[in-house]
Amino acid sequence: MIQGGAHFETNATKTLIELIDPIFNHPTFRTCLELGKLRVVWVSYGSQSRQLDTQYPLQTRENAFIFNQEMEIELKKRLEDIVIIDWWRLTAEAQTSDGLHSLTDINVMKANHLINILSYLE
Repeated sequence: MIQGGAHFETNATKTLIELIDPIFNHPTFRTCLELGKLRVVWVSYGSQSRQLDTQYPLQTRENAFIFNQEMEIELKKRLEDIVIIDWWRLTAEAQTSDGLHSLTDINVMKANHLINILSYLE
């Protein structure tokens, strides 16, 4: 599972260059991929509380939405068989502990969703 965005200024290009490409281009990753020994799951960027938009303008809901769209397009170009889990809508109006991290009700829903998705992957 790979997740990122906030640490790369919610910038898809920067996230791809600094996080994704080093992983995808690593020889061990390439070998495992060729042998069918791994599945890549990308977890998209969640939605930030509106209360933090002024403090963290790069992480607004609008920027997160655009980031997720750009990441999905680019990830599918780099890796044909990738699973993308997009919880942006699930987190859009959710209560948070710090503006970005969800509280228990959303985390339980995410866990249930993830378990169901993973059960369908071979």
